Amino acid sequence: MLGKIIDINLSDASVNFHDGRTINIDIYQLPAGVRVGDTVNIQTGSMRMVNYNSAHLF
Repeated sequence: MLGKIIDINLSDASVNFHDGRTINIDIYQLPAGVRVGDTVNIQTGSMRMVNYNSAHLF
């Protein structure tokens, strides 16, 4: 699925897909050298989706 990188840091990137979903992806699952604004093709069915919620930490 095609998506655009809307934010990136040292550990992960936020990717906004054309269907309106936005997910955080581990930076190591993206091609080397990607930057904010780049379009990437992500196979969402093969990714392990994990929801890190700060409420579960306390």
